[in-house]
Amino acid sequence: MKNSTKGAVAAAAAGVLLLGGAGSLAFWSATDTVSGTDVVSGELKLSSPSCTGWKFDGSETTADKAYVPDSDKIVPGDVLTQKCDYTITAIGEHLRATLTAPNSSLTGSLATYITPSSTFKYKTPSVASGASAGDPVGSITESADGSVVTAELKVTFNPGSDNASQSAGASTLTAALGDFVVTFTQAHS
Repeated sequence: MKNSTKGAVAAAAAGVLLLGGAGSLAFWSATDTVSGTDVVSGELKLSSPSCTGWKFDGSETTADKAYVPDSDKIVPGDVLTQKCDYTITAIGEHLRATLTAPNSSLTGSLATYITPSSTFKYKTPSVASGASAGDPVGSITESADGSVVTAELKVTFNPGSDNASQSAGASTLTAALGDFVVTFTQAHS
């Protein structure tokens, strides 16, 4: 084959490749524009607490007597209670959150005889929440925005504690109660 024929065949092949590979074949298409939007986040928080201070349970001679750690001694069956009020801010569509206060840490020789616990109740529920004062609170939605919740934190000296739970002379049994951390955790459903 002559060089000129070879060149013509090569040029034709290159033209076919260019047409197929370079997208020079036309297909129908259409486009449209969808407008974007601004996105703003919601908010989930608890106000700073308003607390009563630790108090003895109501069965004492002086009901709700303030507990003074430096001078008061507790005995089996005693319950110390601290109540803290929080205002909820819950803003956002589809907001779901759970309220917890994991038991605080206990250290010291008396720790095995002490049980911490926590409960939460509505003090002043928002109208939208549909709750009543005194209803328990475990989880909330955005409808609870503006509600006031009471966290009731308790420390119970186990009633069945034996004589080993007593301080004796110079051998004083003590327990150090760590902080309770009240937490709302958002969970989208």
